[in-house]
Amino acid sequence: MKARTWRWLAGLWLACLCATAAAGGAAVARGEAPSRPPRVLVLLSYHPGFGWEDRILSGLTEWGGATRDRPVFHVEWMDAKRYPDAGQRERLTRYMGSKYAGQRFDLIATVDDDALAFVVAQAGLFGDTPVVFSGINAAPERIVGARANVTGILERFDLARTLGTALVLHPRTRRLLFITPDSDNGAAMRATIDAALARLPGHPAVEHWPTPRL
Repeated sequence: MKARTWRWLAGLWLACLCATAAAGGAAVARGEAPSRPPRVLVLLSYHPGFGWEDRILSGLTEWGGATRDRPVFHVEWMDAKRYPDAGQRERLTRYMGSKYAGQRFDLIATVDDDALAFVVAQAGLFGDTPVVFSGINAAPERIVGARANVTGILERFDLARTLGTALVLHPRTRRLLFITPDSDNGAAMRATIDAALARLPGHPAVEHWPTPRL
């Protein structure tokens, strides 16, 4: 994805902070003590070195506004691709509960499905802090549920058209094989694939290969 797209995505996230920054500027104009800089928690599902998330983080923290308005970014990685077990999420819950006890964020930015699901599940840690997500494969309403103050960008492409074109180009195809991660994220991918294939009557046989490490 091009750099300007990352900057646009970061702009969407940081637009949620405009009201806070404006309130601080108004306080200065009235001779009052300025409010603290906005505090943003960035929670990424995977690990440093995972290119997709590295680029999103770079775009997000590339602040282009006035220095005095720059948010304070707190960045955390879930490492969910290398450690997808429930024990890792429990350790992360304890770690973040201890580290951020008594603190409140103005915005939480999540990257990929695991991070959004974690924030929604941890109401005791994050309360109703506004959340902006990106890179979601699953249907967001399944993750978000009744949680308020959530918006973001879905990761979507026209899979049915792509598969339809491929089958026109290769009409003798008898089997389609899909290799996806053996994870919640992979399950969402497989559901998306099956939904797209349902729009293609008479499609070839389908086989899914969930793979532990991708």
